[in-house]
Amino acid sequence: MSKFDMLKTPVRNRGILPENLLRYPGVRRSDHPINSVAALGAKAAYYTESHPLHASEGVGSPMHRLYQEGGFALLLGVGLDACSAIHTAEFLADVPYLADTTIKVLVGDKEGNNEFRRMERYPESSEYFPKLAPELVRSGALRVAERNDYSMSFLALTPAVDLVLEKLAYDSGYFCVP
Repeated sequence: MSKFDMLKTPVRNRGILPENLLRYPGVRRSDHPINSVAALGAKAAYYTESHPLHASEGVGSPMHRLYQEGGFALLLGVGLDACSAIHTAEFLADVPYLADTTIKVLVGDKEGNNEFRRMERYPESSEYFPKLAPELVRSGALRVAERNDYSMSFLALTPAVDLVLEKLAYDSGYFCVP
């Protein structure tokens, strides 16, 4: 097994669009071994320069920065269960189940030694994110359209993450049960 390489490691479970985006000139990629993010445009370096190992969507991550900047997520052919940005709320709320992970990643040190390291905090599931959809639509944070059985969703991250933070403040296990 090889450690993560920004230029060679394929995109993990993200589909054909992110994989192809990496081939465009000027695309930047963050260095997270499991949840790397690709960005293109004037702020690409800003969004990809820092990606904390143990806070894949937490403070300092590309998703957290996108949340702070009032960014958006465009979901094509997938639902909220594929929206990594919602994990930002879990990190900000510091939900206890993030520490229940068994995920390990191969990382290298400055001397060139490789070792497997257990993630200190990692969101292993987004299975229950879709239950947010009706409330996000009512709030205006989520717009959904379908065409020929193909779904497209547009999510305003700041109001969406803020809504999830409210849910998690009331019930830290909101995403643990259906």
